[in-house]
Amino acid sequence: MLTFDRISAQIFGEEISGAPRMDLAAQALQGLDLRIKSIDAHQAVANISPAHLDAEGVVSGILHVESSGEGDLSGHADLSFDGPGILRIGQIDALQRMLAGSFGADTASLAMHDLERYPFMEGTLHLERAGLNSELKIHFVREIRTNADRMAPRKEIINGREVWVGPVVVPKIDLTIPIAVKSFADTFRW
Repeated sequence: MLTFDRISAQIFGEEISGAPRMDLAAQALQGLDLRIKSIDAHQAVANISPAHLDAEGVVSGILHVESSGEGDLSGHADLSFDGPGILRIGQIDALQRMLAGSFGADTASLAMHDLERYPFMEGTLHLERAGLNSELKIHFVREIRTNADRMAPRKEIINGREVWVGPVVVPKIDLTIPIAVKSFADTFRW
């Protein structure tokens, strides 16, 4: 067993540190626990799936990773935003379906448009990989709108009628997104 007392690295604008353990006989990572302190969220989530999810702000948290002798990695990351930021959500089918089921297809489309730029005052991300399953859990609380955030009304078709609408305010997002991938590395490209 090879055990490190402590490693640290400068990454994404700040530091990560931890103490990995490797079983040399089994060629397996027994555990890698990293403490993440005040890193740039945009850089940290850039490899998850930039077409689906992006964020601006500073996050801190933990990353736990381990591997089997076959080299498949599993683990989880828990990140909390240190302050307010901007969440950008692209086309996520699970979210579109959830909103459509709750509010109807037309309103879901409007809400998805509003989520393309979602200023928040509080946010967390939890990414977990176990076996062939991965999931991303997100929780965000919207920042109070200011006049600068208000968008001009635009024409939309709702229930077959053309109407003027403003942005739909989604005050809180709590969502679990299943990610079907073949490997831990693929989790970051879904």
